[in-house]
Amino acid sequence: MATPSSIIETLPDAVMPGVGLKVILVRDRMPGILFRGKELARAGNSCRWSTPEEMVRDPVFRERFGEVIGEAVREHWPRLLEHVIETVTLPFDVPIGWVTMLPRECVNGARMAPSRITPTLRGMLVAPDDAEHPAPRTNLLTMTVGMRVDFKDRSKVAVRVLNLHVGEYLNVAEGDLTGAVRLPGEYAPRKIAFFHPDHPGGDELVELDP
Repeated sequence: MATPSSIIETLPDAVMPGVGLKVILVRDRMPGILFRGKELARAGNSCRWSTPEEMVRDPVFRERFGEVIGEAVREHWPRLLEHVIETVTLPFDVPIGWVTMLPRECVNGARMAPSRITPTLRGMLVAPDDAEHPAPRTNLLTMTVGMRVDFKDRSKVAVRVLNLHVGEYLNVAEGDLTGAVRLPGEYAPRKIAFFHPDHPGGDELVELDP
């Protein structure tokens, strides 16, 4: 039984006829910087949803989630009798938020310096007071999900959202990204720029590959 802090939505027939998705978002695991109110233009915040409830009830989100997660479920079937963890990126036709990271060439001329991004990750951070280079908007939402057949209803696959953020999938959680690096799964090295969560967001839409 889901905890009171969970948000559960059902997408019927999202995998195949007769097989749907049970979407479970645990409120305590939802990143606070993503749902600060869509009127607040800040890096990492959503410009489309103010709350997790608003997100999962958005028909645009439900359609894209069903497409991308439905494909992942079909790919991993029948391994879903066990718990499978997958990271996917959902591309939308509309902007959904302001990025926290992007290729450094997208912010040429910005003032930036090596900084501690997380306790285990270092990177080049755009100066928080560099208002001439606001965080651009993006149409990508990346999430890590745990998937398995729902034991209470075998006609559904339970999908628990473990993490999500605005922007592309970086595929690295630790190390030094202050220089040019070849990220896991990529052939060519690239340089990444990061934005502080309080960095202003702009009107520009940056095109990134999912």
